[in-house]
Amino acid sequence: GYGRALLQHALEKIKQKWPALDEVRLTVNESNTVARKLYESMGFTRNPNQLAMFTMMEVVEYQKPL
Repeated sequence: GYGRALLQHALEKIKQKWPALDEVRLTVNESNTVARKLYESMGFTRNPNQLAMFTMMEVVEYQKPL
């Protein structure tokens, strides 16, 4: 539950500090299934416009509307 609480707190702080921001993006190693499940459970989706270099490095980019 610490990761979820930390990410939720970070998202709240981002909204406070940058209210005009409409999206948050993050990257994670594709093999890190635990982190990917956490991000997906919190509303992040895989970025459909992910750059090819990220794929070659086995990194997944996620995005979430704020």
